[in-house]
Amino acid sequence: MTEFESVTLNWTVALEPGDFFLAEDDDIYRVPAVYICETVYPTRHVVYVGRTREFLTRLRDHIVATLGLTYWLRDENGSFAFEPKAGAAFVTDLRRMEDLQAMAADSIRRMRWLFAEAETTALPFLEGILIRHVKQMERGGLTIDGLPIESDNCNLGTAPTAPVEVRNDGASRAVELLGEKIAWPMEAAA
Repeated sequence: MTEFESVTLNWTVALEPGDFFLAEDDDIYRVPAVYICETVYPTRHVVYVGRTREFLTRLRDHIVATLGLTYWLRDENGSFAFEPKAGAAFVTDLRRMEDLQAMAADSIRRMRWLFAEAETTALPFLEGILIRHVKQMERGGLTIDGLPIESDNCNLGTAPTAPVEVRNDGASRAVELLGEKIAWPMEAAA
């Protein structure tokens, strides 16, 4: 991605909470993309940033993993309430299966998915910039809709090796979350 000085991401809202349907032509979702999954709780605004070679497949993977109890789950207030177990230890969680499935379904109903098509070669760097930006917002104590932002990403992704400016366009929700521009390298949070 070192040949780019500026990249414009044209964000699309894929799914809104409780409004799970796709456009008639699902090819618009079968694209390489960076994406945001935002989940809003009464106490926090959780944001996860990812990248994929096909958005629709990755969306399905996230939902299946949530329902399959292979992802961490948060309770109705947004606090971590379930940690997936390795090996045979998951069997003990089966005693709580109904509660855990309800928690997983609640998480999915709260999710809002946004995505922006991007060149496959640029995906790692765009994801890295967006993750770092959300983590910087979290560290800076920024809020959205009056709730503190919390990054759900465990790693930082790949950092670009050259200066890049990401312009966010399209879905207003993405611009509200990320701002109109993100510059790399980023300035230190005040």
